[in-house]
Amino acid sequence: MKYPRLFFLVISMVFSSAAWAEKPVSDLVTVENPFARATAPGMPMSGAFMTVLNHGETEHFVVSANSAIARNVELHNHIKEGGMMRMRRVAHFHLKPGQKKVLKPGGLHIMLMGLHNALTEGDSINIELQFEDGSSKSVNVPVKSISAAH
Repeated sequence: MKYPRLFFLVISMVFSSAAWAEKPVSDLVTVENPFARATAPGMPMSGAFMTVLNHGETEHFVVSANSAIARNVELHNHIKEGGMMRMRRVAHFHLKPGQKKVLKPGGLHIMLMGLHNALTEGDSINIELQFEDGSSKSVNVPVKSISAAH
């Protein structure tokens, strides 16, 4: 080989850049205590809740969610507007480094709209969270009674 030094330089650069490549966000985030609220037959929507933990050293974002159980899945928050609490769609859930984001009734949550079937207590559904880097995490979400708070 005419240029062995160049060859080894290129090979070492490839391996060192692979070693320094950042993990996908989905590998840095865990989910605890997920649940969705059960619905009465014919009820077209429900909410899903969970605690999302960012184990990374930088901020990350849940930018969307989806589920085969519903026609539309949106990230929502409750806000006080004109003296009334209202649900509003949000663009993302901000995950600060080393911290957790609690999705709970009356706060941040995932809306499941246009349900294809009623959600029955004791069943479970799958929700996929998408992150800003394009990675995703599948979450098995048990269905609890409508009165469940966590």
